[in-house]
Amino acid sequence: MAPNKASLSGLVLSNFQAHQRRGYEDESKVHGRRSRGMRSSNMRENDVAARVSLIRDEIASHLLTDAMSAATVSEGGDKCDDMMQDAKIEVAAAIAGCVDAAFGTIAVHTNTASWSESVEQVFDLASSLACRDGDGFLAGHLVLRATQFSVAPVEIVRAQSCVLLGLCVRQILLGAEQTKSTELGKNDLASFLVGSSESMEWREECIDVVKESLVPRLTDKSQAVRNAAIKACANFFNDSDEEKEANYSDISDALIYSLTHDPSFANRSAAVQSVPVSEAMLPHILERVRDVKLKVRVDALDVLRANVDVHNLTEDQRVELLEAALTPRCTSTYEATAKMLCCGWMKSVKFDPIALLGLLSPTVNDTICEKALACVIDAASNDETKSISVKATLKELSDPEVRAYKEEVYKPLEIVRGDNDAPVDADTVFFLRVMCDKTLKDTSLSDSRKADTIGKLMPDVPVLCEILQKHLGLLVGSIRSRCEGQDEEMDDESAEFEDSESFICLQLLHLFKVSDLKEE
Repeated sequence: MAPNKASLSGLVLSNFQAHQRRGYEDESKVHGRRSRGMRSSNMRENDVAARVSLIRDEIASHLLTDAMSAATVSEGGDKCDDMMQDAKIEVAAAIAGCVDAAFGTIAVHTNTASWSESVEQVFDLASSLACRDGDGFLAGHLVLRATQFSVAPVEIVRAQSCVLLGLCVRQILLGAEQTKSTELGKNDLASFLVGSSESMEWREECIDVVKESLVPRLTDKSQAVRNAAIKACANFFNDSDEEKEANYSDISDALIYSLTHDPSFANRSAAVQSVPVSEAMLPHILERVRDVKLKVRVDALDVLRANVDVHNLTEDQRVELLEAALTPRCTSTYEATAKMLCCGWMKSVKFDPIALLGLLSPTVNDTICEKALACVIDAASNDETKSISVKATLKELSDPEVRAYKEEVYKPLEIVRGDNDAPVDADTVFFLRVMCDKTLKDTSLSDSRKADTIGKLMPDVPVLCEILQKHLGLLVGSIRSRCEGQDEEMDDESAEFEDSESFICLQLLHLFKVSDLKEE
């Protein structure tokens, strides 16, 4: 039976029903009945926003009509206040009735697929209508109602209450960030729906109530409830605002516990995607790259790739991350790390592999740097027999970016500068040595093709000899200067210089191994 739209409660109920019908109709038209639930979030948000706007207009019109008929507009005073208070209570009760009906359906029907779309429609509309704007009256009632369900004995009800609380938080914070061109006074018609000058205080009060309800659910005995609570807490940190992380430290601390200690890998995976990605949180996310479960490792790598620039990691963090994840023991972890390395880190350094080496210090981390370079070079190769293929690794880059990637990796190196006295840097000679080694080991190339490729990469042998002699002179000169000064102890700068020169000389000696192939 259709509700009577002559009353405010009937108006609200009829709009909730219409919103649910519209959702089903759109699913059938756009995707077919087998694809329900697959509509984009933007489509859902637009539908909800349009429905909320319609409800507000209809309620404002209804109140104005009632006020005019009762002649309360001109009289003002207590009559108008009483009418507004009655309207608030009636609308709040109507929203609560829709939410109660949704939870009743959840409790009765164990088949989630039979009600998930319907309940989602109700929760989306209720949270947006009550919590985004207004004077807090509707939001307070809805949040209180949701918290009551969060302690229900039925597991699925507690889980869905966390979902609703998360939606309420999202709408409260979105409404707080909006800049309103005008604010209604507290005596204006429908101000409890649109906003008032006292809007910030109620938002903080509602947030506190939600936090008190969600934190205990993060340690609920049910895995499904904990999972829903973790995902709900993500709504506190929809951006990288460190002030929010400080304000909601109790939430972030509870998420850290879930991230580290929850026995369910699905919950640890949800937690790594829910925590705020900040400098303080990075060590906890990096720890999950070593998680015993594959999904957690891959999700942690995806979060790092999407949200963390390579320059925001310390050198130790970069190296430890690659050592933990860039391993052939697990193909999925290796591929996720390759995407982070080639689509994230390489893009951040404008696809320059030598610039990437500068962030990893090959003079002290040569083993992992060689593995990283091998991954970068394999991704640029068109040979599908490589450990990773260009199609799989670089698929997130656009076509111009893929071309730029390949051009930078295979561009000719100028190991000999115009100034003959200019030394060769460690990163360049290391990259040249690894490229030559990769070329020699490439089974898809003939001997003549290998010789041609190496010939383009390497300078002539006499030139290599001159470069080696120059760097040996620098190394020996540094050692002699210390000995002649009878100061055999090295400071940090001298030690770093001699380590670098020793490393360069060693790489040059490796290059002489492939010089015979070139000379042939």
